[in-house]
Amino acid sequence: MLFLKPARSLLILALLVIVSLLTSDILPARASSFQPHAPILISDNGGFTTANGVTGGSGTATDPYIIEGWEIASSPDYGILVQGTVDGYGRPGTTAHFVIRNVYVHDSNSSSGHAAVDLIGVANGLLENMTVSKTKTAIGVYQSQNVTIANNLVQSNGLGISVGAYNKNITVVGNKVLSNTYGGISVFYASVVVTGNSVYNNGFGNPYGGYGIATGRRCDCLIVDNTVMNNYGGLFMSSGPSPFHNNFINNTVQAAAGCPYSGCVWTWDSGYPSGGNFWSDYAGVDNCSGPFQNVCPNPDGIGDTPYVMSSHPPWVLSSIDRFPLMKPFAPAVSGTVSFGPTTIVAESNGGYLTAFVGLPKGYNASNLIPSSIRLNGAIALASGAPVSQSNEAGALVVRFNMTQVKALMPKPGNYVLQVSGNLLTSTNFRPFEATSTIRLLAP
Repeated sequence: MLFLKPARSLLILALLVIVSLLTSDILPARASSFQPHAPILISDNGGFTTANGVTGGSGTATDPYIIEGWEIASSPDYGILVQGTVDGYGRPGTTAHFVIRNVYVHDSNSSSGHAAVDLIGVANGLLENMTVSKTKTAIGVYQSQNVTIANNLVQSNGLGISVGAYNKNITVVGNKVLSNTYGGISVFYASVVVTGNSVYNNGFGNPYGGYGIATGRRCDCLIVDNTVMNNYGGLFMSSGPSPFHNNFINNTVQAAAGCPYSGCVWTWDSGYPSGGNFWSDYAGVDNCSGPFQNVCPNPDGIGDTPYVMSSHPPWVLSSIDRFPLMKPFAPAVSGTVSFGPTTIVAESNGGYLTAFVGLPKGYNASNLIPSSIRLNGAIALASGAPVSQSNEAGALVVRFNMTQVKALMPKPGNYVLQVSGNLLTSTNFRPFEATSTIRLLAP
């Protein structure tokens, strides 16, 4: 039996209450405002017509075609299908810019393999603020480019979102994907970013066990900043860069990784001090800091020992999160920074670049982890120069070695520098960033 610290128990209980509230109503409150429409089929750029549900726009990047306000139900094949013939170079045939938003598609059980909202061989599409429920596959994108799937409610389908073969530059962001029988989000053979999604209660009712998020082979899939909760399987990976900054909470199987070739190693993090993922069943402690977690006592919001996957196939040599987060990850916030001096002479040697950092409202010096502070993601605080408070209200003073700073500026000119770090509160682990400009003068 796993015994959680009282604070963590309360946090997980709160998250469970939030999920319960979010899942209490299957159909959206706005459904009554939709107008009934027959299934929509668009086969080329000329198919964007009023008869096909277009309510505005001219198909350009600044004035895309708009399809919105429709309720489409009980289609035996699809609800909305936009397609185009892909040429021998893999270029989509339907290239007009379009947005499908504020539509409600439901009760579709396609026998042809189409998703309820399906894009095949298209470019320049945005699917946003849709509700798709009680379908075989809710949203599908195949052989397409430059498509964003954003802020949709995808609930109680067989499969939620499927991004299939030969897609390029696809973004799946900010969606609520829940209670889908076989899986929530599936991506394979594609270039995809999956970020900021809430994925929960998926994969139950499938005799083989389904998933929240899964990636297939040859997938350039970046999985970051998602909350994956109460699924049968949280995240199943078989290719792509290591996932990080995700929250894995109470999944039957939190995560698992395979590989297309023998002898692979998985690290579920983006290094130090960026960190890895939050795992609700992580039993480690945080007393130390640093890339080797050996600077003690000096907690940094990252567990002192790795999170090890409970099981993995024998050909996966290692599958660990080297830097598990002690609190759930929250998206980055911005603050302010000014540098002194603002102008550097190339010939000058020694000294410091001083950064006066203003944290966002609600945060103070106790939230900022000194060991995480970096300049342009690479330069740590100068040795012997701790964080201090300036006379300016709310501003923190951090210093970087000037010789290291000048190495970032290969020739005279203006340079935008970024100060970043991690903020730790009782409820979350959150990156912080701020930018300003300095000038390097010729000798």
